Amino acid sequence: MERNEQILYEKLSHYTSKETAVHINCEGGIFYNGVIVDVNDLRIIFLDEKLGEMYLSLKEIRSVEPREEKR
Repeated sequence: MERNEQILYEKLSHYTSKETAVHINCEGGIFYNGVIVDVNDLRIIFLDEKLGEMYLSLKEIRSVEPREEKR
């Protein structure tokens, strides 16, 4: 696993353990908002607020940040 992938994996694991709502940016300008259900070396199971449960490859994820509260 490359250094950047390792950092991303650690962030994903942290947010999973804290059940933190996150904002995920993927390649192609696609983004998702929701909660990470599970993470492994290749993919995450993600519960998107609008689309429901989905699988995302770690290779397509560009960044992940905690989600700001809705106003």
